[in-house]
Amino acid sequence: MSTNKKLLNSKAVSFIDETEQFLSELITFKSVGGSEIGAMEYLYGRFSEFDSVEVEKVYMDNSIKDDYYYSCPAEEFDYSDTYNLRIVRKGTGSGKSIILNTHVDVVPAGEMANPWDGICEDEAVFGRGAVDAKGQIATIFLLFKLLEDFNIKTAGDVIVHIVVEEESGGNGTLAMVRNVHEEASGCINLEPTGGKLMVSIRAAVWFKITLQGKSGHSGSSQTVNPIWMAHEVMSILKDYHSDLLNKLKSQKYYDRYDNPMPLTFGKIYAGDWPSSCPDEAVIEGVLGFLPGMTEKQVCEGIKQALLNNGSLLNEGNFDVKFTYRHNCCVIDEDDVLVKDIIKAANQIDIDIEKAAMAASTDAWYYSEIAGVKAVAFGPGQLSCCHSSNESIKLTEIVDAGKILFESVRIFCG
Repeated sequence: MSTNKKLLNSKAVSFIDETEQFLSELITFKSVGGSEIGAMEYLYGRFSEFDSVEVEKVYMDNSIKDDYYYSCPAEEFDYSDTYNLRIVRKGTGSGKSIILNTHVDVVPAGEMANPWDGICEDEAVFGRGAVDAKGQIATIFLLFKLLEDFNIKTAGDVIVHIVVEEESGGNGTLAMVRNVHEEASGCINLEPTGGKLMVSIRAAVWFKITLQGKSGHSGSSQTVNPIWMAHEVMSILKDYHSDLLNKLKSQKYYDRYDNPMPLTFGKIYAGDWPSSCPDEAVIEGVLGFLPGMTEKQVCEGIKQALLNNGSLLNEGNFDVKFTYRHNCCVIDEDDVLVKDIIKAANQIDIDIEKAAMAASTDAWYYSEIAGVKAVAFGPGQLSCCHSSNESIKLTEIVDAGKILFESVRIFCG
């Protein structure tokens, strides 16, 4: 039986004020990486208000640092009091279960004005995390309001993972898939996709390259300047990236982007005095890549490119560490999860487009490690993420909430 479209829209719109208040309150928690506990306590309380929902704190521990896929190692960080949330709306047991994943951590405020106020203006909510990804959590909140209000009894379970530490590489989701085995048939990773259904999600590696020179006075002929080595490294990586881009970018959905797998040099540091040659230089950055390569192949490719093409480099004077390693996440377009989401949107007269995501997300942890097929979908624009004007339109949350409602109803039975 299909949903009454007018009634669903009416119900969703009736919850706009409550959803806006929920999101605005959530934004007031300064949940940058390592400081998520206040926001998590708030979410634990709010989702516990639903009669049909079970909420569990899934604690992490410091053993996660030893995992191969642990990102941006922080040796002094203590995970003893850190937890993710597992929220379950139990089904009758006779249908497919689905996982909804998103994150509560946000990037620092930077130059954003009033980042923690959660201001609502012109039917949009502004603040750090409004779109990435607290607006996604608000969409799940709206979904649960609708499921409860319609008294929907799904056959399969609706399972939600709200995690920490996504922005630093996905350690929260990594801990979740390592420690909790879910019997699920599909996963929707909620990220700002502009309402598009991402059936292919590119990957990335973060690198930290340390270059060893020989320090000394600017007039000395015995110095070896690692800053010149850094210049050569960046040139080599630009060429490696260009070759990889030309090899992979013609794939379906990625061919519409000029550069769907950017190379970014985010940090370069060396020296402490203008007339002194430093003994060390460090470059940190990220290289994205598309389906057709694995993170292990890309990491090895970077190392070999530096060794084979660097006139100033040798095995003894540089070191490469990869502090973040993601693989791509690709799902067959004929998979039932994709078909049911498309069907759900069509049934409530919302256009939804299949596309590829030119950013890395936590979806691949489910598809590769947990063995659960995954897509990315959610309200809001990727271009708005991490910006000084981060915001999300409430109408986008409402449309995404309705699509999730109908998708859960169809997929879970």
